[in-house]
Amino acid sequence: MTIYEKLLSQLREAVQSLKDEARKAGTSTSLETAIAFFDFARLTKTAERYIFMVNAIQADESRKSKPQDFIRLLDSIVATYEEAAGVQGSDSVEGFADVMDFKAEYYKSLKAYYNAEMYTTNSKFAESDLLYGRALERAEKAENMLKNVAGNPLISETQKDIAETKAKISSSKIEAEENRDKEAAEPAQKPIFFDLALNYVKMPKKEKQEEVEEMEDNKEQPAVLPAPKPAAPSKPAPKKKTAPKSAATEPQAQGISDKFKGWFWGS
Repeated sequence: MTIYEKLLSQLREAVQSLKDEARKAGTSTSLETAIAFFDFARLTKTAERYIFMVNAIQADESRKSKPQDFIRLLDSIVATYEEAAGVQGSDSVEGFADVMDFKAEYYKSLKAYYNAEMYTTNSKFAESDLLYGRALERAEKAENMLKNVAGNPLISETQKDIAETKAKISSSKIEAEENRDKEAAEPAQKPIFFDLALNYVKMPKKEKQEEVEEMEDNKEQPAVLPAPKPAAPSKPAPKKKTAPKSAATEPQAQGISDKFKGWFWGS
């Protein structure tokens, strides 16, 4: 890694020095060719450095790598090869553009694969399934492109590398589908913060709860009218005062004989 860093630093300095000289001297075909050569060397060595880092992460068994570790590096590799394809004068080199296109396509397939792995880790199986399919398509396309540039000194990738990549993608795709089916079969779980939130819920006391339940039971039963209270005893009506009776009077004589009765007897 140190060798790459030192070499890239020297190439950057050489490119900058040539550009400064070209600005002073004006248009110069030889200087432009030299700048293009050193610029291409800088870009290809930069891509090789990133590839070396990817291989180092894969080989390090003591470190638990994450898909994100590869995605950033592979994105840089693809961008570097695409930039190299646009170097001035590269179109005049036979087969150069095909080589850069192949490399970009191959590492795009790896980038799509690790993106799919990231979504699988997060249980987003719909997205991962789509990306696994895209990664496999790019790998197959790169396999066909490699046949057209085989034997080029700039090619370090082999058909074996691509075959292993395709097998890895297919295996991971099947494993993700199995995990998806397994998670779908599992019973639903409580939300993460369910138990924590339950601690803050105030439950009614037992007495109040029983009282509420009793009230609810009474509502369901038909209403019963209370028994009538016994009537209070009525007071006896006051007796009417009667006028005192006068002394008994003699019965009055009635008839003619009674009237003359006293005359004959001197009464």
